[in-house]
Amino acid sequence: MLNTGLVSLVRRKDGCFLVIVYIDANGKSWAIDSWGNRAKINNRQLIFQSLISINTDQFNWLLECECISSKIDLPLLWEMSKSNNNLSIEELAVIYYGDKYNPKEFCGLLLSLYSSSISYFRLNDDIVYPEREMDISQQHNRQENLKKLNDELNDFRLWILKGSKIELWTDRQIEWLETLKEFVIFGVEFVESKKIRKFLTSLKFEGGLTLIREEIYDCLVDRKIISSREPMGKAKSLIEKVFPEEIIHVVENIPEFIHLNNRKDLTNIDVITIDESSTMDIDDGLSIQSTEDGYMVGIHITDVASIFSEKSSIDNEAQNRLSSFYAPEITIPMLPDRISQNIGSLIPGVIRPAMSLLINFQKDFIIKNWEIVLSNIKSHKKLNYQEVDNILDHKIVNGDSDKLKILYKISKNLHMDRMKSGGIEFNRPEIKFEFNKDQVYMKTIPKLTPSRRMVSELMVLFNTLLAEMCSNNNIPVIYRSSVELKNETLVDTSVDALRNYLLLSKVRSVAPSTNCSPHFLLGVDKYIQVTSPLRRYGDLLLQRQISHFLENGVPLYDKAFLDGFINDSLGKIRDIARAESDRKLHWACYVLSRRIHEIFSCIALEWRDSDLLVEFKDFPIKGIVKTKNQVNLGEIIEAKLIEVNLWQRKTILSA
Repeated sequence: MLNTGLVSLVRRKDGCFLVIVYIDANGKSWAIDSWGNRAKINNRQLIFQSLISINTDQFNWLLECECISSKIDLPLLWEMSKSNNNLSIEELAVIYYGDKYNPKEFCGLLLSLYSSSISYFRLNDDIVYPEREMDISQQHNRQENLKKLNDELNDFRLWILKGSKIELWTDRQIEWLETLKEFVIFGVEFVESKKIRKFLTSLKFEGGLTLIREEIYDCLVDRKIISSREPMGKAKSLIEKVFPEEIIHVVENIPEFIHLNNRKDLTNIDVITIDESSTMDIDDGLSIQSTEDGYMVGIHITDVASIFSEKSSIDNEAQNRLSSFYAPEITIPMLPDRISQNIGSLIPGVIRPAMSLLINFQKDFIIKNWEIVLSNIKSHKKLNYQEVDNILDHKIVNGDSDKLKILYKISKNLHMDRMKSGGIEFNRPEIKFEFNKDQVYMKTIPKLTPSRRMVSELMVLFNTLLAEMCSNNNIPVIYRSSVELKNETLVDTSVDALRNYLLLSKVRSVAPSTNCSPHFLLGVDKYIQVTSPLRRYGDLLLQRQISHFLENGVPLYDKAFLDGFINDSLGKIRDIARAESDRKLHWACYVLSRRIHEIFSCIALEWRDSDLLVEFKDFPIKGIVKTKNQVNLGEIIEAKLIEVNLWQRKTILSA
């Protein structure tokens, strides 16, 4: 029981200390410490209670006890008493003070025994046992290591927060830095959540992990540990730059030229490829020939499935990657360069295996009939979009001009038919970036130039006709579809940016499926994707499925297999698409961050409370405008760029 006015030693979370315990007339107890603070204690916190009553000047009495405690030489006391197996506290006091010690000295010794960071004595009830010398040495080592740890942690914290210099980095500090980089770049989902929370607490960071991550990101950029150009989150995790050595070895042994029998020889047809001037992985080509009653158009897709077998090491790696990764600063191919840029690419003048769709058009550009064949082709010429646009615009005349102009007329007719069937066109320009040493340049490219529209339309035709063939022949494939937009949801505005925004806000994505349903946005009844086998594993998979059917009369994969592929791959495919979009937006914000305080023309898209969501007129990037002005949606306003948050990829303007 607690006695009135007695000196007591108690232990709490913040350490051991002396208090004076009082009990009032009602039996209620409380304690007063040497600072005069009142504290609640219970019997479990009580370590020792003296029989010394303190009736006057109790606070000073406690302070004097604490002063005595701070001066006690416990190592000396241990040397004096280590030969004794067990002692009472009173006997220990006699060894240290002699026979004549006073209550203050006794309480000071008691406090010192319990509050010392090094345990020289083990206490059990009222008996004191001197610790072994080896155990004391281990305690000293642990204490020194702890001090070193705390010093390193404090230096590291001052470096990360204030930029204080660390003269010589320790292994631990380097490891901490890597932990922070991992946390910032990959996010909490890539590191152990409890581990990072504990570490951040030790660095005295407070708040939610998202805000802390942004704060540390800013610090690491300031310290030049990471670059503001660094990919973050999913974008970083998806970049697998290097192919395994075993795959590189297998690829090196693939013959430079693959000649396959039992294929239709189309090498006498002039095939033209149209891509970006920098494109190396060329997977599609076009051809056109005059016939008695019209034209035969060829759409040729490189037959990647014929280069390596199913479930080979190359195939397994491609399936693991699922897609090429296209970020402004880097391209990571799904397939090794020797396949994607050489053996499997439709390089001019080289025979390549292909899957060719041969379509007979009447002179009025109506489809008469068509067939899909496995072929050998030879590209006649590689053109870029700008060159083809110049030809179609009569700025350049060459031997391919007439052919390209007819192809363009055919594509315009195909496009018109799709629009009549309910297709919707998004005339949204694309952003392109150029990197020159430390400089980054951003420009926009119209998505619907004549050459781009022509190629896109013919690829849609290829995918649509093959989807029809697969459906008619009960070949399991992965169909693409979209939800129908009702007439009342369609947007009537002449402002492309506003129209695109309002339409996209109403479009609901539909997961790929082995069940066929219309693709209302494209205006077609059936649609698959098979025109990019060098870049998308799903296209390669369907190419292999269709090739097997053409050669053997039966499909290679059943519906259950393709359903499993969809379930296994859909999440990562979406992550890749999101990461590519994030990287483009990051670089756009990076360029804009160099243009703070400039005035930009912006198109009003939507009011969000008191803020106005806009799109920059010169490039399809959204921003928030702080304004008190009345602005109509679709209206063009002038706004000053006042802030760019690279971490959140947000731009703030004022008007």
